[in-house]
Amino acid sequence: MPPTPDTAALPADLRYAIQFSPRTYRARLTALGMLHREITGVVHECTDAGIAEVKLRWWEEETGLMPDGKARHPVARAFHAECANVNLPHRPFVELIDGVRQEIHAPAFAAFTDVERYCNRRGGAFAELTARVCDADSGEVCEQARRLGSIRQLAGIVTQSGADAQFGRVYFAADDLRKHKLDQHVQAGMHSDAGLKALLADYTERAREWAGHITVPPSTTVQMPLITARILARLALARLTRLERRGFVTGTEPVELSPLSLLLTAWSAARRPFLI
Repeated sequence: MPPTPDTAALPADLRYAIQFSPRTYRARLTALGMLHREITGVVHECTDAGIAEVKLRWWEEETGLMPDGKARHPVARAFHAECANVNLPHRPFVELIDGVRQEIHAPAFAAFTDVERYCNRRGGAFAELTARVCDADSGEVCEQARRLGSIRQLAGIVTQSGADAQFGRVYFAADDLRKHKLDQHVQAGMHSDAGLKALLADYTERAREWAGHITVPPSTTVQMPLITARILARLALARLTRLERRGFVTGTEPVELSPLSLLLTAWSAARRPFLI
């Protein structure tokens, strides 16, 4: 029997996003969050890239079995139990898994367009799924969700850069590293502070530029499926602001927000759609 979805095991951002999402969809979103955690957790669970690849291929198959109720993993079965009546294409799951696959093989992005594609796969695909489980009924709404997910992912590249670099994962484009006279390590103490801070400020500005292109949906009905993705994007941008106020000083731990900041930011993002 599949487990009952429980937000306690989810990351704080997603817990708050679900808490302020419409009550009708919270069980679905929780089940999706649990599935997302299982898939993305492969990055940290497997130190061997070959084993990680086998697991990701298994998840590609498993997510393909979910619509027919034939999934084997208890979390996948729980997701199907909550979302059996939702029309979910397989494509976003495949894109999400491809994004995780890039992380496992230590991404090397030549240009910023490669970073954009990664953000769209890794963050955009999940954000689209959050909209779809909330009954998003148009391609425009799903595309808007993907933009919000990409913003969240790009912001995370900046605020988690020190922690990611500890594991040899660098998500900045080689063109931008060269522009700021940096190598592939992107760790504090290995470069001039000026170059690293300029790179982080550069990507912060790009994330905010993406956010500036988000439009306000015309009706509450259209806004509703976007609430989860909007909260997640807004929390990611809040971390960028915190890092900026610290002068873009990075460490080996991701930038975090206090529980009160998480609560107030999520609440305002849910209630005020013009705040990205």
